[in-house]
Amino acid sequence: MHGVLRWAGSVELGLLETGIVGEVLVETGQHVEPGETLLRLEAGEFKARLSAARARLRDAAARYAEAGREAKRADELYERTLSSDHERQLAANAAIFARAARDRAKADVELAELALERSELKAPFAGIVSALSVVPGMAVINRLRVTPLLRLTDTSSMHVELHMPVTSLASLTLGAEAQVRLADELLPARVREIRYAAPSGDMASKQAPYYRVVLRLSAVPAGVRAGMPVDVRME
Repeated sequence: MHGVLRWAGSVELGLLETGIVGEVLVETGQHVEPGETLLRLEAGEFKARLSAARARLRDAAARYAEAGREAKRADELYERTLSSDHERQLAANAAIFARAARDRAKADVELAELALERSELKAPFAGIVSALSVVPGMAVINRLRVTPLLRLTDTSSMHVELHMPVTSLASLTLGAEAQVRLADELLPARVREIRYAAPSGDMASKQAPYYRVVLRLSAVPAGVRAGMPVDVRME
């Protein structure tokens, strides 16, 4: 039987942030490693938001420190019977409010840092960029859903795809072992999927029904590419 090598899977990738694409660092067909930067949005706005958030944090931290000193002073005056319980409570409440404002400002800084980090798209795994639909200057708007920008194909595993007539499936089961011949090399594989493929198009009535059989290879040989033909022998 004859089959064709396919990569086992691919995913569409996009950015969570909205902005203008500043750089595209990969090309279609390029191999990338995990964590490698694929593209990034223009960083000016993200950096400005982060600078503003850090400034607000400095202001809130200073106000919280001052409120703490005022609360301590109010306690001392109260102990010396020089201020009322109401004045002491007002100072304590002011310190609580100032601390909350400081904590909110700190959270805003963390969110701004996260947005800056998310303005870059990094490879989640090693693979090949199989499709690219983004160019520098393109606007990325993610209000309702994440816009797919590229497709990354996982190169860590491959499978063999066969089209088999129903008459050849009598003894074929999921998990069955097979041998895949690629050039002079024999590769072990197992049946991963058996799915009916209905004929379609104008020739549907004249086509014999067949099944799509997928064999998963135990390892990916060096130098192979998707689309290469192979011979398959079922055990």
